[in-house]
Amino acid sequence: KTAMEEFEQEIDILSMEAESKKPGDPATRNAGGPKEQEGDITNFPDKGKDMAILLRNSKHKVFPDYAFVKKMKDDYPTLWRRAGTGGNPPTAFTGNDAFRYWSKFRAGDRGTATLAWVRRRELYMGRHAGDKLLNGTIAMMKWGGITSAGPTRMKAIVREAMDKIDDKKKIAEPVDSKAPAVTVPASVKKILSDKVTEHNKKSQYKVNSRMLQAVYRRGVGAYYSNPSSVRGTVTSARQWGLGRVNAFLKGVRGKFPRSPFDLDLLPAGHPKKKGYKAANVKVGDYVSWSVDKKPDPPSIVHGIVDKIAKSGTVSAGNEKYEATESKPVAVMTVYAQVNGKHVKTDRKVARYFSQLRIISAWDN
Repeated sequence: KTAMEEFEQEIDILSMEAESKKPGDPATRNAGGPKEQEGDITNFPDKGKDMAILLRNSKHKVFPDYAFVKKMKDDYPTLWRRAGTGGNPPTAFTGNDAFRYWSKFRAGDRGTATLAWVRRRELYMGRHAGDKLLNGTIAMMKWGGITSAGPTRMKAIVREAMDKIDDKKKIAEPVDSKAPAVTVPASVKKILSDKVTEHNKKSQYKVNSRMLQAVYRRGVGAYYSNPSSVRGTVTSARQWGLGRVNAFLKGVRGKFPRSPFDLDLLPAGHPKKKGYKAANVKVGDYVSWSVDKKPDPPSIVHGIVDKIAKSGTVSAGNEKYEATESKPVAVMTVYAQVNGKHVKTDRKVARYFSQLRIISAWDN
């Protein structure tokens, strides 16, 4: 359609809404319904056509998983907002309006305003069917439509973004969950024991049942304490807990499916283990450490070790640490990360070796 043809269609839709006697009336001029004057037609799905204004008569297929879109709206509000409002020029009708009317249509509403949305949807689909990026995909879902990528790929695009949001939530979780103590049933212990045996045959980094039970308990705790992180296909806390164990074992073998987690539970000697190589920290090393910023995710700070103490009280800024042979303390100069480069600051920070990770030297 040309811009003028679309504009004419939108004016016709506005006229249709204006002719409604009261909210909830059957749509004016709908095929087989009341007509304002002789010869009125629906102009659906195109100008000059006279089919009933219903989604089954649309030229564009309906997105098949309404529940998936609803979950995104309810559980991932930042993702829902990321696509903007999904507007439909030349009116102020938005994608959020569209989802509201799609919900009404599914519930059986056939009032004029709802059927006017069905007509507007034809215009939107025609313009945006080729959208394949995240924002365009979300906007299309709000309108109950399918892009040329197809519904399976659309959901994959959105799931990838959901996973990143989930990862941020996992990173923000304290290592020791505040969820009530979780009992590992005997049936799960048997599953975890088998996983230990199978994993240890293949990996140089050995695990034990105690490790996997701890990972499982955290997964079950997250299922109840952070339900928005749970995927829609998961139906039980047990399933989520075992899924966390499977992802953890992949990480032990070399690559976490997403962001690393439960690093404190990794076997000794694993390169990603929290605090690994800490005993070898020396003056001049480039190191990183985590700074808690609840409720936001923790931030990672970089610095260079200036001094090491194995006895006495070590002060840096407002912090004091008691250093011992078994708990040595390092004092670092903090380097700020600005536009991809490290800039030396006048801040000094002290941390126990166990809180540090040795990192590669940066090159500005």
